[in-house]
Formats: sequence, structure tokens, C-alpha cells
Amino acid sequence: MSAELILVAEDNREIAQIVEEKILRPAGYQVRCVGDGMSALTLAQDLKPDLVITDQQMPGLAGLDLIRRLRTALPGTPTILMSSEGSDKLILAALRAGACDFLVKPFASDELLQAVRRALENRSEGRDKDEGSLARRVQELETLAMIGRTVTAVLDLDVVLTTVVEAAVRLTGAEEGSLLLVDGATGELYMRASKNFDEDFAHTFRLQVQDSLAGQVLEKGEPILLDESSPQKIKTAYLVHSLIYVPLQVRGKTIGVLGVDNRKAGKQLTREDVTLLMAMAA
Repeated sequence: MSAELILVAEDNREIAQIVEEKILRPAGYQVRCVGDGMSALTLAQDLKPDLVITDQQMPGLAGLDLIRRLRTALPGTPTILMSSEGSDKLILAALRAGACDFLVKPFASDELLQAVRRALENRSEGRDKDEGSLARRVQELETLAMIGRTVTAVLDLDVVLTTVVEAAVRLTGAEEGSLLLVDGATGELYMRASKNFDEDFAHTFRLQVQDSLAGQVLEKGEPILLDESSPQKIKTAYLVHSLIYVPLQVRGKTIGVLGVDNRKAGKQLTREDVTLLMAMAA
């Protein structure tokens, strides 16, 4: 059982009770709740919790201001911001203030627990955010916002899909990227958009849905991450040492697969990259 102490700053008593009694305590965490920002700051300095979770709209001291104050008073203590507003502006402000994660209300129990585990793992391993990691997260959010604007403003589907693939490669640092759709005539997967693949290869690429990794993602709607412990061919023409496939979804239906890969040994893709690609493909 975990013994970490989590301080929750939430002025809505019903939400605070759910977070404490239904989510965090059953997961083994110690929890203290307060209903205003100034009390949260005072109690945090007194208790020195392992993690602080705060709502943005708080009496006395807003969530962003609390995070900024905690960054000075308790450097190294991770913070998570919650808000019913999920605008790019607020998310970026939260990360720049020092938050290690951002949750949009309403959120699922698993979302909160995953964010908590990430924050505590980073703290226990001594991997406090440096300017480089913060810059990367800001870049990720700005890129996701750019993709959203492209989807909204551009009617050319090829431009939209190419933008998504290029962003996926850039943010994950992968060597190659592809977006696979189903050919209505043959039932095979083909490359509708790609990055850094040979042009002839991309044009002739065909993959059976059955007995293929991409097909498995298409049918189950779940992502796949491969690393060097299990290098394998996804098509006889090339071998990968690290690969991610995530389902491309429209209105909750999986219509294709977004993928990135590395052919060179030693360049690994991570679970964080999976999360990022899932956000792009949703």
C-alpha cells in the first residue's frame, strides 16, 4: 500500500469527497482536503505533502497562483491542476506555472490515478521538471492546438492527415510516421499519409487487417507499443526496433491507424509517446 500524502484543494465538497473517498484513499494514499487556496498553501507548508492537487477556481487563492507559490515555498513538490475549462491558454499557463499535469473536469477515476502515479514516480526518482522537459510539454500542447486549428480551417483531407503524421514524428522524435486507412475495395490497410518513408514504398504499401499489428489496433481500438525486447517485422520489407500504433478515431469509431517507428537500435519510444499519439488521433 502506498503511504504518500496528497493534499487536495477543492472548494466543491462533493467533488472533494469523491476524490478523497472514492478514488485516492481506496488506492492506498493518505489524503487531506481543504476548501480554499490560502488554507492549502498554509497546510502544504506545514505538512509537506508528496503531491498537491488543486482546482483552478478557488476562493482566496486561485489554483495557478497556488501552484506558483508552492513552486517557491516547496520546490520539488509536484502539483496537478484541475479545471472545468480545458482551453489551450489555461493548460499552457498551468505547465508554465509549474504544474506537472492538468485534468479537465469531469474526469474518470483512472485518469486521476494515472496522473497521480506519474507525478509521484517522477518525484521519487528525483526527476523534477527542468526547462527542457517543460519546453517539450509546452511544444506538445502547442502542436495539438495547431492540429486542431488545421482540422477546423482546412478542407483538404490530405493536408490534415499529413499535418498529423508530421507532428507525430516531430514530437516523438521517431524516424518515420504513417497514417493507415482501410481500402474499401480490398479491405487492406494502405498509407494515406506518411513521413520519411520512401515514396514508392508508401504508394505500394498494403497490409492485411488479419494477422497484422496494425489490423489488431484497428479491430480492438487499443494502442500497441513495441520496443527492442521484441523487434519484429510489421511488413516483410522492413524491420523496426521500436514502434507505436494507435487507433485513429472519428466520433468514437476507429477508422484507421496512426503509427511512428524507429528502425535504428537504441532509439526507444515510450508510454508517454503513446499518450501523446492517442491525443492526436482522438
